[in-house]
Amino acid sequence: MEKLVASAVKKSGFSLIGLTSYAYEPHGMTVVGVIGESHVAVHTYPEAGHASVDVFTCVGDPLPLYQELKKRLKPSQTRVLDLLRGNPLSVLERNAVRNSSSAGFEVTYFAEKYLYRKQSPFQYIEIMENADFGRVLFLDNDLQIAESDAHIYNQAMVGPLADRLGAMKKVAILGGGDGGILYETLRRGARHAVLIDIDGDVVDASQKHLQAIHNNSFADPRAKVVIGDALKYMKKHRGFDAVISDLTMHPEHLTDMKRKSFLDSMFCSAAQAMRPDGVLSMQCCSLHDKPTRKVLGKILKKYFRDIEYSDVFIPSFCERWLFAVMRKKA
Repeated sequence: MEKLVASAVKKSGFSLIGLTSYAYEPHGMTVVGVIGESHVAVHTYPEAGHASVDVFTCVGDPLPLYQELKKRLKPSQTRVLDLLRGNPLSVLERNAVRNSSSAGFEVTYFAEKYLYRKQSPFQYIEIMENADFGRVLFLDNDLQIAESDAHIYNQAMVGPLADRLGAMKKVAILGGGDGGILYETLRRGARHAVLIDIDGDVVDASQKHLQAIHNNSFADPRAKVVIGDALKYMKKHRGFDAVISDLTMHPEHLTDMKRKSFLDSMFCSAAQAMRPDGVLSMQCCSLHDKPTRKVLGKILKKYFRDIEYSDVFIPSFCERWLFAVMRKKA
């Protein structure tokens, strides 16, 4: 291990000053290399099949040394934490996304590999492959949909709508740029479905990387995709049998409007875009998000009746999610 560390340090262009090591009983070892730029350490835990590798540098990029050690140690899986020392302290994980929950916990999703990463005009988009959930879409570190359970989410959105309406002639989908709800709506017999999403980069990335979720529904002749503001679109278009809202309930980073005013305007516009007795289906929030539930409870009653809530456990979300279906008031 000493030879491996020394060789990796030299190969990656750093200067080795000294090496020390210690073998533990009954197993495991630590090797520390002092380098001119700081130090590198390898700690092995054979009982767990694990090794922790620390590379600290004050000059130069530590990644080449990390890559050299990775090549020589041949791990079956890696997880990388990038710690930028100083004040303030910033922590970045290059192969993981941390998704904070409104319930007072956070979930870290590790990437087998990244398929797409881009800062759009509206948000930071990431699509990764995860060992358990397949391909996963994140927007600003917030998980949107995963291959493994997209069908659960999409059925929760479209199923109750289909039950209330029966035949769906004309449907508007607000958000939903991954195409999963569009697919489920068309699968259930909608004659015409228009998807309105403000971020064209999300739609483009999803079409390329999330085929198992949208099943090429974007190319269906019954589908229409509009890149634009859903509120503005609904103010100009009328006569929908149903509206499916997959928009965020936390629009703070997308608008200058206050949250309650934005949501009130959104649901008012949705109701106006629907035919009399039309049906709205929506995702609400985490079951634990009591403030959002309270806000929605007040606003929805202004424009809709026969409101029914249901909560569904979404495995990739690691929590239960709240959905609602309702009819437009006369």
